Amino acid sequence: MKKLIVVIIFLLCSCNSETKKNKISNEKMSNISVIDKNSFNKEYIKQNFWKCHYDSAGEDLKYYIFLPKDVKPISIEVREIKGSGLFNIGTYARVDSTFPYLEVWVYSEKNKSNKSLINWVREKLKIVGQEIIYEKKKYLDNGKEYLDVVSKKSSVITRTTELINEKGFYIMVSVSCDVNEYEKLSETIQFISSNWGCE
Repeated sequence: MKKLIVVIIFLLCSCNSETKKNKISNEKMSNISVIDKNSFNKEYIKQNFWKCHYDSAGEDLKYYIFLPKDVKPISIEVREIKGSGLFNIGTYARVDSTFPYLEVWVYSEKNKSNKSLINWVREKLKIVGQEIIYEKKKYLDNGKEYLDVVSKKSSVITRTTELINEKGFYIMVSVSCDVNEYEKLSETIQFISSNWGCE
């Protein structure tokens, strides 16, 4: 079995002392804010995050992701999400139950229809029962548009970002927490959802 490699490194991206907030209004829930940047500095990142290198699904689906040190792999095997077309290629969760619930899911699907990333992620979130309450178009380094999405399902808030890799696979990362803990965890969620990529 291929190994999950853990490396703790410095990270220079997404560190900014200024926190920009976008307000969400939804009649079904209280107002929450979505930040575009976090206030983490290099030392904080070094002390509190680790870099996960995933290759358990093979060369075509290798990725890296930065996670809090208390968020550990729960499943690294490929699992089909029935009825969605998606495959789960990594689940990570906070192992210390004395801290607020935080979970990270990584999904993939082979690109067979040439849908845009934006249409693809909207469709998949709807299929799995997520209600989109905020979205913002952003751009990958290659110029492709993607969505930074916040959605809800029951009492869980999820922030999702996505890309398509050079092998022709859609990949998305979803970071979830309880709605009552969202404000407390918003910087951590932003950091995770914006600090991952393909290898």
